[in-house]
Amino acid sequence: MNSLVDIWKESFTFKVLNKIEIGIKKKFEPIITSSFLFPFFSFILEYYLYIFLFLLPFLSSGKIAIGILVAAILWAVDTFLSKDKRFFENLDNFTILYIIFMLINLIATFFSPYFSSALTGYLKFGVYFVMFLILKDTFKDKEKRKRAVYAILLSTLILSMYCLYQWIIKVPPLAGWEDPEFAEAGVARVYGTLLNPNLLGGYLIGVFPFVLSSLFLFRSKSIPLIASILSFLSIIWSYSRGAYFGFLVSMLIYVFFFGQVLWQLGNKKTKKIDAYFGWYIFASGDWDFSKLSLSSEESLLSLHFMGTFF
Repeated sequence: MNSLVDIWKESFTFKVLNKIEIGIKKKFEPIITSSFLFPFFSFILEYYLYIFLFLLPFLSSGKIAIGILVAAILWAVDTFLSKDKRFFENLDNFTILYIIFMLINLIATFFSPYFSSALTGYLKFGVYFVMFLILKDTFKDKEKRKRAVYAILLSTLILSMYCLYQWIIKVPPLAGWEDPEFAEAGVARVYGTLLNPNLLGGYLIGVFPFVLSSLFLFRSKSIPLIASILSFLSIIWSYSRGAYFGFLVSMLIYVFFFGQVLWQLGNKKTKKIDAYFGWYIFASGDWDFSKLSLSSEESLLSLHFMGTFF
């Protein structure tokens, strides 16, 4: 049975798009070969993304949009003008499934009775998809991924320390999202630099798996350990039910992948311990999901981050 990649490469769509890509490369080849700057495009894009990932929780939505646009332009120029790169030839199974998912959502958008809202949501999906392509293509080797995780680790540490400060001073809520229920109970909800506890929780559940993984990636354990503890506490202090549920889901996925690695490497005794531990986690959990809510944006962001690096 042919794989999805084989079916894709035999399709008429692939042949047309691949021919267009090769034609673009040939047309711009004289300019590219004589350019002094172009050979450094990959290097510029790589370190631009490290800086962007570090600054992500400290930027406004408008600046993030500009940052993504700049990254997309750099990536598109580097990918579609470089002679040694073939975008459509190198699509893997997951990326092809992602494209199919995007096409299905595009069709659903046009059939939505709330077209304007559906189109806005689809454009957000499109931004996540573009970032997935950029990060996946740029951070191909292990060392680049480690540097990207370290950038996320440092920014999360700073953000979590600021959340700790807000929790200590019992920061008052901002007018835009003040919750009377929590205000009456005297509960201080931290929001970090994102100015909203739900947005803070949505961001932290996306980056927490990388912060936790940094304990196994780097020799020095102090920064990863402090960042893991503080970011976990920040999720709790956000008092966001959606963040709680998103954190639970992301950790279940994380434990599943981590457990697979241990299962493959461990001996028979270790496998039994893993199995008992997994059953204990499942049996002791409170699975009353009716008390929880999770926005699609928070869940998609967390799964997007995890899918890029796994």
